[in-house]
Amino acid sequence: IFVLDKDVNIVDTNELARKIFQYSADEFAKMKLQNLVTFESRTLKWSDVFVSIFNDGNWRGEMLGTAKNQKIINVEITISKPEVSPDNVQNMICFLRDITRRKKIELELKNSNIRNSAMLRAIPDMMFRISPDGKFIDFKVFDEEKFNLKSEKNEFIKNLNEVFSDDIVNQFLEHAKAALETKQIQHFENQINAKKGIIDYEVRLVVSGQNEVLCMMRDISIRKKNEKELEKLSLVASKTDNAVIISSEDGIVEWVN
Repeated sequence: IFVLDKDVNIVDTNELARKIFQYSADEFAKMKLQNLVTFESRTLKWSDVFVSIFNDGNWRGEMLGTAKNQKIINVEITISKPEVSPDNVQNMICFLRDITRRKKIELELKNSNIRNSAMLRAIPDMMFRISPDGKFIDFKVFDEEKFNLKSEKNEFIKNLNEVFSDDIVNQFLEHAKAALETKQIQHFENQINAKKGIIDYEVRLVVSGQNEVLCMMRDISIRKKNEKELEKLSLVASKTDNAVIISSEDGIVEWVN
């Protein structure tokens, strides 16, 4: 976690950020976020990030981080204005997650025979293959506790629109098309209506054949909830004169005011 000022200077960090990048708190205090991370895509600029934060309240994307020892790290970043004080842009919260291992698996999937890969069985995500027009080709893993695998006629579902709403289906189709055209992994996040209610999902799509895409869906509801709670606690902690320490259940310090 990073606390940033309006000029993206690093105001504060938690212990895990210091562990990942191997800089001390004093070293971080002399740096901007741009000193640590760069865009994977040359088409993206920091001005795009600031526009998104100003208009939408947040920006999320994948970037390349460089640790003090010059080790390259794949990271997922969310930068947002605190929800409890959205008009105060003096400070911003940056959540950074190390996704190096996940990116390695995705690359191996992309370069291997995806249909027969043993790696599929080791990934906890819900997975299925679809055609560009939204038809299911097969199911690798499908969570029947959250979604119906069969229709009301007790027949196996054949199309995305039998499971998901129109706006979610459109996102699948748009990103499937982009994956097939660019041969690059695509991803999106959305709230999806499941049997047990609304669930936050991250969906990643990778080309798995000449005219098909493998979709990997991960439930990120807990992560989203924790981010919002931690964001609120961090803002409160930063405004009190008392010493406040926020830690995870396993004792890792997440925040010190």
